Amino acid sequence: MSPTTNSPEEDCSPLFPLFPAVRLLSGHTEPLAEQTPQYSADVRLVNLFATVRDKAGKIVKDLTKDNFQLDEEDHPQTIKFFERGE
Repeated sequence: MSPTTNSPEEDCSPLFPLFPAVRLLSGHTEPLAEQTPQYSADVRLVNLFATVRDKAGKIVKDLTKDNFQLDEEDHPQTIKFFERGE
């Protein structure tokens, strides 16, 4: 029996979905299936940073968490931690 050799395209085929550049460089022209990536996560804390400036462009320093409103998809969220930078 003689050993079989695969063409470069056959050797890279399993990598096409992971590395589109490999697909392009190999000359492989079959379109990949259109898929919308979906992500799911259970997040308990999100850090947001904000800078508030007045009309003159000066930073407003005396704000509290009561000066802010946080909504996620039209649902009010509680601001649990608030810290002012100096």
